[in-house]
Amino acid sequence: MKQFKFQLEALLRMRRMQKDEAQMRLAQATSQYHIELAALQNLQSEQKNLMDLFRANQVKKQTVDTLKNYYYYFDKLNINIAAQQEQVEIAEQYRCTCLAALEAATTNHKLVEKLKEKRLDEYRAEVLQQDQKMLDELGMQVFMRNR
Repeated sequence: MKQFKFQLEALLRMRRMQKDEAQMRLAQATSQYHIELAALQNLQSEQKNLMDLFRANQVKKQTVDTLKNYYYYFDKLNINIAAQQEQVEIAEQYRCTCLAALEAATTNHKLVEKLKEKRLDEYRAEVLQQDQKMLDELGMQVFMRNR
């Protein structure tokens, strides 16, 4: 009997490649999300440190220019933090999109993989049936000769 050949092998390879690409995109998106989150945490830490410095310097007499500088810097930090929070949200949304794409690609790959397994099982059953038929015929011939 001829060897087993899965007719949809090209589709299986394509689905495997799609799954691998989706995994790579998810890894990159997760990495980018962590980078954006770290940048946000750095800005928030900088804001906290500046607030601590400002409170420590409140005991001393401050000039109006110094207070204005603190105000402007706090304002700039707040704007930067808001912008960075938006970047974190965008990165999280992209990561979720990549995760959904990976789930879909994995499902598609598993479907074709299961189909291949089913066809392989059918092939094995057919081979087993043909082998059994051949053995039965040989047994019958031996029985007829020995009679």
